[in-house]
Amino acid sequence: MEKHLAVRHLKTLSLLAALLGLLCAGIASADNGAKSKAKSYAFTVGSNTKVGAVVLPKGEYKVKLDGASAIFKQDGTGKTFDTPAKLEPAKESFDRTSLHIIEDGGQSRIVSIELKGTQTLLKFD
Repeated sequence: MEKHLAVRHLKTLSLLAALLGLLCAGIASADNGAKSKAKSYAFTVGSNTKVGAVVLPKGEYKVKLDGASAIFKQDGTGKTFDTPAKLEPAKESFDRTSLHIIEDGGQSRIVSIELKGTQTLLKFD
């Protein structure tokens, strides 16, 4: 009789261990999914354009935030460029993603980006 209870107890513990393992795997994959699904915002630059400390070659991009950095990914090539960004709140949500570009010594330079659907303005030095 004791052997029967020990086997049953062992099966119960094995089942609980398997369920705990599945739960941990589910939490880990949910966390990785959240990191990889950060919102990105698309835009195009018509010529080589400086932003912060980097120069973006002419092309289409997606930008996303990662802490205090803006990460720019060029469509087609997959190249990424990152630079520090300051986040500044706005009073109202932006209805589109807009770049504020100035000419600085013959070079185009992005000074800020309004992010569509947010009240966030990215500013660059």
